[in-house]
Amino acid sequence: MDNLRRRLHELGGKWADELQLVLWSDRTTPKTATGQTPFSLVFGVEAVIPSEVLVPTHRYECMTWELNSAEMIRNLNTIDEMRASAKIRMAAYKQSVSRSYNKNV
Repeated sequence: MDNLRRRLHELGGKWADELQLVLWSDRTTPKTATGQTPFSLVFGVEAVIPSEVLVPTHRYECMTWELNSAEMIRNLNTIDEMRASAKIRMAAYKQSVSRSYNKNV
């Protein structure tokens, strides 16, 4: 939230134009607690960010419709496992933060 607030404050009155890009970058950035992006936890796949389309990366260049369809089916089959793994990682992260906080109290 601090990054979002800082970025939008820098823009002044033009914050509405930039809001979608800031939110998109937040949704496609892996979070420390889960190790996954919020987008991938909801949809089961990694998002292709606009810069990958403008300056094609290896991941974007090598993808065909057939490969994409097969990958989507595979991701739908493993999404529950990915979410369970993220839940376990969140619990471990929460314990780590709690230990660190309690050590300093």
